[in-house]
Amino acid sequence: STTLLNCKSWSGAIMSWPARPVEPNVADHYFDLGLDRTATTRDVKLAYMRLAKVHHPDKRGTAEQVDAFQFRKVNEAYEILKDPVARAAYDYAYPQVFQLWCKYNTELADWQAENKVNEQRKAQEKKSKLRAQERQEREEQEQQKYNEEQTRKAQEAKWRREEKMRESRLRQKQAEEHRAREEEQRMREEQEARRVKEQEQKFQQERAKAEMERKERERQEATREKWQVAQERERQQRLRAQEQQAAAAAERLRQHHEKEAADAEAKCQNSYSTQKAQKDKQRAVDEERLKQEQASKLRREERQREADERSRRVMQEAQARQREVAEQKLRLQAPDPTTPKKRPYPDTPDSTPNRPTKTPKVKTDNLALRNSMARIHAREKHMQALLDLGGMGHEAELMGVYIELGWDRMAAKGKCDFCKRNIQLEMYVCPSGESKACTPCKMKFCYYSSC
Repeated sequence: STTLLNCKSWSGAIMSWPARPVEPNVADHYFDLGLDRTATTRDVKLAYMRLAKVHHPDKRGTAEQVDAFQFRKVNEAYEILKDPVARAAYDYAYPQVFQLWCKYNTELADWQAENKVNEQRKAQEKKSKLRAQERQEREEQEQQKYNEEQTRKAQEAKWRREEKMRESRLRQKQAEEHRAREEEQRMREEQEARRVKEQEQKFQQERAKAEMERKERERQEATREKWQVAQERERQQRLRAQEQQAAAAAERLRQHHEKEAADAEAKCQNSYSTQKAQKDKQRAVDEERLKQEQASKLRREERQREADERSRRVMQEAQARQREVAEQKLRLQAPDPTTPKKRPYPDTPDSTPNRPTKTPKVKTDNLALRNSMARIHAREKHMQALLDLGGMGHEAELMGVYIELGWDRMAAKGKCDFCKRNIQLEMYVCPSGESKACTPCKMKFCYYSSC
């Protein structure tokens, strides 16, 4: 409050500053020339010449107003003081003029001092205002710096939080990717382990299957070797029998020739009747021998036919047993047609005429049954070919021989019932069971002992 009163008092003082004192109407010529009242005319002239050189506008180089005013004062003082009459009149009134100028100088000094004090106060107030303004600006700058620092710290904190969040998200993403990679690696390892296990199982199965096939081939090979040995033994026996028969026939022929030679020799001695009787007797003997040989051949053929018939019956019985076993197996696997199913129509009085009547029917279009019937059909063709060659004992002659099965050839697309391969150009259909086969599968059935 005291400061506020002081400021108000200073403001009032400033507003009530005194006006500048007014100069007297008569100039102090002695003071203007820098002389006193005792100065001579020569002193006046010298002072004038000295001051005129100092205050002359041409000497100053510029036509300033102050210099011209001082030069005019010097000229006016010189004009008055160089004239004795004018100087005398001026000297007569000079005491009053001097007092006026002394009073003016005193008032001017007081006014200048007070004006100086006021100027100093004004400068001090201006300085104070400047300091206050500078302090306020400095405070504002400091506040701005503080605010900027706070803003910068807030931005840095926000940036650090965002950076932490980004790092956290990045770590989380990396952890998820790492878990995903581990899971993928684990799945790949499990798949690889399953694949290796499946391959090993498949290899074991294939090896077991190959071992079974090898054993089966060995068994078949042993059976075939035994059969071939038996066939070779029978062939050797037949050859020996044929050789014995040929030797006996040759011996009989030799004896016959010898007898004919003896008879020829006897012809010369015996008569024609005797020769004819001998010839008739020999002819009868030859006819009897020929009849015996024909009867023996007929008996052998009859025994061979009986053996072939027995072989055919045995083969047919085996095929019938195989067919019965296959049909029984399929009947066990097929659903029971007599099993009651859901009725397609409600049991209402007016729905009976609309209900279709169906008889239960066993489904015969079964893949296993059709394939079994195709193999039986191929075996029958093989047996027929064997019988055409003479029956049992001629199997070696059919090894590697192509046997026509009589399957229908069709230009169509489908799927092989044996190897499950897609057929693009042509297929073969068995007339018994209508099994569809590709060319390689059909060709396998066309060779003896392949089915």
